[in-house]
Amino acid sequence: SGTDAGFACGGPEAYNLALSAGLHRAIATFPMPVIAAMSGDATGAGWWLGGLCDLMVCSEDAQYGYAGSDRAQLTAQDGWLRERFTESQARQLSSPTGYWRGAQLKASGWTCAIVPREQVMSTVQSLAGSLSTKSALALRLLKSHLSRSLRVQVEALEAAEVVAEQAAQTTGEIRVIRLDQCDVA
Repeated sequence: SGTDAGFACGGPEAYNLALSAGLHRAIATFPMPVIAAMSGDATGAGWWLGGLCDLMVCSEDAQYGYAGSDRAQLTAQDGWLRERFTESQARQLSSPTGYWRGAQLKASGWTCAIVPREQVMSTVQSLAGSLSTKSALALRLLKSHLSRSLRVQVEALEAAEVVAEQAAQTTGEIRVIRLDQCDVA
């Protein structure tokens, strides 16, 4: 979780830093379900990291998604967005209108928990409490089910990251990786 003001925000540099730190792999490979408590804004790289979690609890009044300055990052994550969310939700997030309030996402049919800001942590605690009553095997199976396609995309992302890092070293450019152009077979 972040703070009430912000879960996490950031543009291409924050996205590249998260990749370099291996946060995507840590979330995808953690053996139990990971819950994102997103009571504050989650934009750009922050929205990506929250979306990588197995379960998200969002605030009705916080902002989520990508803006114009995040377009390169959004392009890189296009395949992941379609895989993680529904096709219509991916289109909604990639629309030129920019960020969306949690209440707007809720009204348009998003299935993650979207509650008033003051209920985010209690909702996360209730969800975590419910999960804690399950056996370790049941939790590992749930994690495997929730992250099955994400693990494949993370492996492709890491392979593409090596190539992009080599190119960035020679050109000095910010890395942008398109998951939908990676070989994930």
